[in-house]
Amino acid sequence: MEQWFRHNLDYVFLVYGLAFVVMGILIFAQNRDESVFKLSGIIGLLGAFAFIHGMNEWFDMLQFIHPSVKILKILGWICLVTSFSFLFEFGRRILAINKNKTLKNISSYLSWWITPIILVAIFVVSYTSDDGLNSGQIVTRYFLAFPGSIFTAIGFYFYRNDDVIIRRLRVTKYFLLASVSFLMYAFWGGLFVPKGTLFISSVLNADAFLSFVHIPVQLFRAITAVIITISIVGVLKLFNWESKRQLQDSYENIAKSKERIVYDAKIQEVINNILKISLLPISLEEQLKQILNLIMSVSWISLQSKGCIYVCVENSNVLKIMAYHNFNAAHLDTCKDLPFGECLCGLVAATKNVVFVSTAEDVKHTLRYKDMQPHGHYCIPIVSNDRLLGVINVYLNEGHKQDIEEEGFLTNVANTIAGIILRKVAEAKIFKEKMFSEKIISLLPGIFYLFDSDGRYISWNRNLEDVTGYSYEDIEKMKPEEFFIGESKKDVIKAIRYVFSTKENTSIEADMRTKDGRLIPCYFNGFYIELEEDKPCLIGIGLDISQRKNLENRLRDLNENLGLKVEQETEKRRQHEQLLIQQSKMASMGEMISIISHQWRQPLSALSTILQDLTDAYDYGELDKEYLNHTVDTSVQQIMFMSKTIDDFRKFLMPSKIKSEIDVKRAIEDILSMFSGIFKKDNITVTLYEDRADTYIATGYPNEFKQVILNIINNARDAILIGRDEGLLDRDYVGVIDLRIKKEQGKIILTIVDNGGGIPEDIIGKIFDPYFTTKSTDSGTGIGLYMSKTIIENNMGWKLNARNIAGGAEFRIEI
Repeated sequence: MEQWFRHNLDYVFLVYGLAFVVMGILIFAQNRDESVFKLSGIIGLLGAFAFIHGMNEWFDMLQFIHPSVKILKILGWICLVTSFSFLFEFGRRILAINKNKTLKNISSYLSWWITPIILVAIFVVSYTSDDGLNSGQIVTRYFLAFPGSIFTAIGFYFYRNDDVIIRRLRVTKYFLLASVSFLMYAFWGGLFVPKGTLFISSVLNADAFLSFVHIPVQLFRAITAVIITISIVGVLKLFNWESKRQLQDSYENIAKSKERIVYDAKIQEVINNILKISLLPISLEEQLKQILNLIMSVSWISLQSKGCIYVCVENSNVLKIMAYHNFNAAHLDTCKDLPFGECLCGLVAATKNVVFVSTAEDVKHTLRYKDMQPHGHYCIPIVSNDRLLGVINVYLNEGHKQDIEEEGFLTNVANTIAGIILRKVAEAKIFKEKMFSEKIISLLPGIFYLFDSDGRYISWNRNLEDVTGYSYEDIEKMKPEEFFIGESKKDVIKAIRYVFSTKENTSIEADMRTKDGRLIPCYFNGFYIELEEDKPCLIGIGLDISQRKNLENRLRDLNENLGLKVEQETEKRRQHEQLLIQQSKMASMGEMISIISHQWRQPLSALSTILQDLTDAYDYGELDKEYLNHTVDTSVQQIMFMSKTIDDFRKFLMPSKIKSEIDVKRAIEDILSMFSGIFKKDNITVTLYEDRADTYIATGYPNEFKQVILNIINNARDAILIGRDEGLLDRDYVGVIDLRIKKEQGKIILTIVDNGGGIPEDIIGKIFDPYFTTKSTDSGTGIGLYMSKTIIENNMGWKLNARNIAGGAEFRIEI
């Protein structure tokens, strides 16, 4: 028998290699994606060992057949070292993934660097030995094959108890078989090495085994390889089971997804119908009635045909029924007006959370009415950005169980209704603003007009018709330059082209021709805006400067005739004063809107101061044409500022302007220098501080930023003046407004602090609301701080907040 094996050992190598190659292929072919078993992450190492070691055995088979081909021995040696490296690494890692504490402690000493060190030792021994390949094979089997097989056997033995699924699938026997077979392989493949001089290989080797047993050790290795393959095939059943389970889960998920799609489609159909109702040209109340009827008609939710929709009463903690379905008179009278916190819907309003009860006998259901039938409730808050807008209340059969999907559907409906309510409120607000803007335009004492880049008039005030004598129908057909002739017409055309080409403002003087041929000298300001995207327009404001021209002529005559008698000069002075008074009435074009917006107070005060200064200049002989022109230009700048304020009110700061760099410090200084005299007159000190010499450059809308600063310091000034008038502050109390600029964490921080007594705590949360004011209607409309908040946060993307500090209030802008 020994001789037969000696001559037919190639068949043993064939079977030996085939067993391991098949095992490697089966492991690699097994799907282990998203497996919950820790073994799935490392079994690929065992597959690599099996496949490469099978190749090693086939190289041994070829070497047995062709002993003279040396390359086969080299390739076999490389496969041997590589395969046992994978086996050792698998054994090391399977110890680490076991839950057994002892194995975990052992594995903590088997670090990743042990394998590279052993490989280096193998290569050193091979390189330095006379018979390098043989010595390297002996060291490989001692230091990689033997411990790797032992580690693997121990790992499989203990891993069989780590998971209940292993026991439930009855694959523990395969883990035991793998443990025993790898233990056997540790001896056959790790101790019985080729004969050599290293260690005990001269005594315990494959040749000695053959002489003693008369059967080559390779046969035992081959048999063990077959057993190992069988055991690993059994272990792989874990992953087959897992794949089947994942496939089953996928089918179940698909079925659930299909049900969800159908359910979502039903919900979307209802939402779409609600949106269609929202587009109907009817009142909000009528829209909510139709939406409630639609909800009541939904058949796939267990609802009674009864319900209502509440909306919040503005500036109060009260809910009011705006739509109801199947409510009798007693029911409606009981529930029509509901304070926050009372009964179920009031509880929803107070907490902004969904409330469900399965019976009307619930302790939270506090309201009762005549002939009330048993029922349950879903009460859903209608909320937008944490702002409560109303409540949906639907009735259920008594004993109904809460359903998350039903609740989700009603919540989606509530969110849609929230958008409808907000849109209706916005539409009403826009209409109010439109009427407000049109009223302001109609009251302007000067000429106001708006036309597009094609020269078509879009809007104008009545003064354009009154001054020129042209009718509404005439102006509709005219272009701006048709109101002028000669050089004035050329100047106007040039100015219009300049505004549209550069998008910058301009001003000119030109003689406007009336319908009956008269020429009226006017001063015009032109401003570029975009009412809609890619729709450039020009806003023009014209002032009749006939009186100014007459004044200039009179002043010229005065300078040319200094030798006139004192009586004549006195008379001229009186006439001049009368002319100044008349011009003041003309230039103070904001007089008629001062009751609407305190934004115009300071420009009007500035104009008044300028005109008074004109008289003083005359008294001291400083009045000449240059001084007069400067005064007129300054007055026109104030009027331009007032005109821009009108535009901001009319469009409510629609983001249609071009952003540019803002020197924050310079912008504040411009405002303070323009209005410092007004604050001094009121015994109020305004001071700008900065922490250190630095630049404070931001990107935004410069004029709007100045408007915000002016709004805030004007409010501070008003607070100080009101405090004096109402006796909260002494009459001689020195008002202080401090502005401070600094940088914090890359941001520019601007704080504006006053000593006006602060903002009452009960209204501090409302000061940025539109039309909210604590002043009389003659001195405030509540637009200033609302517009400031809109400019800073919506248009600029910055932050504006307010708080009380000791003795006053602080406004903080983060840029």
